[in-house]
Amino acid sequence: QVQGFKRLILLAPDQHSKLHVADADASGTSAQGNISPINVEDPDLAKYPNFADAEVLVVDLVPGDVVFMPSGWWHQVRALSPSIS
Repeated sequence: QVQGFKRLILLAPDQHSKLHVADADASGTSAQGNISPINVEDPDLAKYPNFADAEVLVVDLVPGDVVFMPSGWWHQVRALSPSIS
């Protein structure tokens, strides 16, 4: 992170079953098997009950921080201010 602040929401690969990812019969971008319909910042636990048991890591990045993202990790990134990465 060069300038600004970002929030990362991370889930390890073993959390896949809690993300309600569409199966191989899906169409469109869901067919890729790497997109979850869950809004991880405000999950609808009535619609996606398995997510209640997910282990979620929240990391705030500040200027000078570096993140290594291992293969297979689920992630969402939100800029908290104008940012350059």
